[in-house]
This record gives sequence, C-alpha cells and structure tokens, in this order.
Amino acid sequence: MRTFLTVYALLSLHLTAIGQGPLTAGPMLGFSELREQYLWVEVSDAAQSVSIEYWPAASPEGKKLQVNLGPFTLLFNPVGFTLEYLEPGTVYGYRILIDGQPIETGLPQRFRTQALWQWRTPAPDFSFLFGSCLYTSDTPFDRPGTPYGQGNDILDTMLKAGADFMLWGGDNLYLREADYCCPSGIRYRYHHFKADPHVRRLLAAMPNYATWDDHDFGPNNSDRGYTLKDTALQAFRENWGNRTYGHNGHPGVYSTFSWNDCDFFLLDNRYHRAPNDMADSLDGHPNPHKAYWGSEQMQWLQDALLQSRASFKFIVNGNQMLNINCRHEALHRYPAEMDELLQFLRSNDLRGVVFLSGDRHFTELIRTDEGLPYPLYEFTSSPLSSRPFTTIGESPEGDNPLRVSGTLVNVNNFARLSVSGERGRRVLKMEAIGKDGQVRWTYELEQQNLRDPASK
Repeated sequence: MRTFLTVYALLSLHLTAIGQGPLTAGPMLGFSELREQYLWVEVSDAAQSVSIEYWPAASPEGKKLQVNLGPFTLLFNPVGFTLEYLEPGTVYGYRILIDGQPIETGLPQRFRTQALWQWRTPAPDFSFLFGSCLYTSDTPFDRPGTPYGQGNDILDTMLKAGADFMLWGGDNLYLREADYCCPSGIRYRYHHFKADPHVRRLLAAMPNYATWDDHDFGPNNSDRGYTLKDTALQAFRENWGNRTYGHNGHPGVYSTFSWNDCDFFLLDNRYHRAPNDMADSLDGHPNPHKAYWGSEQMQWLQDALLQSRASFKFIVNGNQMLNINCRHEALHRYPAEMDELLQFLRSNDLRGVVFLSGDRHFTELIRTDEGLPYPLYEFTSSPLSSRPFTTIGESPEGDNPLRVSGTLVNVNNFARLSVSGERGRRVLKMEAIGKDGQVRWTYELEQQNLRDPASK
C-alpha cells in the first residue's frame, strides 16, 4: 500500500510541477505545411474542453477557433489539433483555453507556415536540428548508481543555435522497466518527458518531427515480438505530430515530409523487425526472412525515393544503416534488406541521398562508395543527454575506416544541418555541436557531387 501511495504521489507532483492546473504538458508544434499546422497539448482528467484560438499575427481580428470536447478520462490526455485554412509563409499567434479559460504557459505561442516559393522564387535556405538519445532523469524509476541522464540543458543550447524545425532521431525518451510492461506506464513516460522544462521550451519553439528506436518502443533491443507494440505505436501517434504514420493501412511510424526543396523519409526499424539473433544467412545466402523494415515499408521507401525531385533526400532511421563495422544493432545485421537497398541505389538515378541516424551514444560521419554511383554519407548524432560512449576510441570501432577523419565525438552533442545556395548547386552544411555550444566539426556536401557522374 505504501508503494502504491508513493507512486501516486509522484504522479500528482508531476501533474502540478509545471503550474498549469489541468494543462499537464505542452504546447508542442508538430508538422508544418503551407496551409496547416499541427499543435499538441496534454491535459488532466479535470478538463472538460480544450480549445485553440489562432490568428495571423499581422491581423489579430481574423481569429479562428477549434474545440475538443473530450471526454478526458485518463490521468494524462494527449490532444492534437490540425489548424487549417492557413496562409503560406505567415506568422500566427495562438492561445490555449481549457474550459473556456485562457492558459498562460510562459512560452512563445507563435508559429510560421512554410513558404509558397515554388515557381515564384529560389528555394529558401533553411536549417534544422537533429539528435537522439535523450534520457530525462526520473530517480524513483531510474536504475540505482551513477545517473544515466546527463541533464537536459543541452536543449537550451539547441534553442540558442536556432533552426526552422527539430528532427528527433529515436531514443527520444527511455521507457523503463516500470513503463514498458503496461499501457499506463508508457503514457506516464511520455508525460514525464514532455513535462520537463527544457523539453517544453524546445517543443514549443519550432515544429517537431520524430521517428523511434528501441527505447521509445519497448525493452532494450526490442523487435516485432514485443507484446505491447500496438500500444507503443498508439502512444507514439498520440504524442508526436508527424503528418502520417505508415501507409495504406500498413502500421508503423514511418512517414515522409518536405521542407522547401528537401524531402525527409522517417523509417520504422522496430515494429516489423525480426530478432537481432535470427540467422543472417541461409545456405550461404542472406536470410530473406530476417526483416528489418519489412517488404511493405521497403517498397514504400523505394517508391517515395523514385518520386522525389528534392535537392537532398534524407533517409532517417533509429539505427545506423551504412556502418558495416558496427558491432551492435545496425542494418548490416539484416543483410537481405541492406543488399536490396544498396542495389536499388545502384540501379536507379537517385540523387542527393543522405542518411541520418542515432542510437550509438557517440557521433560520427560515415562515408562509403563501394560499387555505388556516388559516395553515400551517414551522419550519426548521439547522445543528447544520455551517458556518452566515452571509450569508443579504445573499442574495436575506434579506428573505423569508414569514418570521416575528425568526426568522432564522444560527449553529449547535437547536430545542426543547413541547406543553402542556388538551384542545382545547393550545399548541405553539417555541424556537430557540444552541450557548451562549441562546434566540434563541420562538413559540407555539394548537391552536384551526390549524383552519378555518368547521368545527365
């Protein structure tokens, strides 16, 4: 009885920690389009209704209102709004009302829709933040001993760096043993993550997109056999603001979105994944039954890449995809799908493909060009606030020949990527930035060099 009362008291403290009464977390900006903006809040079961009032900043008399009447029956209730009929390239203000009363959040309540530049102006320059492995400490549920979380103040450094949006690369929160055993535990962990003051400031400041890895999905190294995978998928959909999830009724968190002249392909490396320990090969050939993304998602990715005319095509995944020297979880442990993806890239005139990943608790830039029409690069950025792999240099991967020299970072850090330049000659600038704001390394890729030299 005492244990139950202690846990309940802790939950009650979290409910009141942000001082918002029935508003328990948020606001968060999700996907941003030319005519729509996703906005998320979380309320307690004390709320009867939640409303969003929004207006163009330059003409506040043009107010619109959306209302959600619930019912809100859970301790933590995620509520998402798609604000519609907006004007492109326009700054909007908004306010949150619960039971008709305005809520003061202490955060900026503004957003800007994407610009309508097509057929009118050159593609606008832009930048985005990218990172993975954010461990928000929660002492009663953390493992005893040296803290695993290093503090989330790195998110304030990210805010100062500035960007147009944030891309979360997986392990965005860490489900603990007390969480992934039941639906209420998963809901609690999302609440705890989003109620953190550092997280709240970043989520409210810019649009956020996300994919997941094992710690957002279930137990460590979990796969399609995880019994609550549908609950985990539902929680992800309720708590993030991606534009789509899966396709044509096929489940998963995989999705795509565009920002100016670039396309982003967010992959799901958990829901359909076969166990890591399944045999890699059968009779000397890659095991076709060892699924990583699965055939449906792989076909979706290939079709989407072929349709894309983007200057840069970012493939985003929780695990590394090009690092064949990784001794832990990575795509190369699923050789049938890795071979299929690389063969697809060899056989089609795809230009501007860049890979983004997390998971590893260190940062590096991988480069490979064996048999490919142009060099492929993978920017792995990790960790934001979980414990870094400080001894990576002493491990078997310490001198990985695929790593671009000077790009290994083994402290807490994040990525900032910028796209600039004239049409056909766009430049991608990649930066690894430490918790203190110091740029640890910078690397640039030119659009015209990410294409088959033999193609027209």
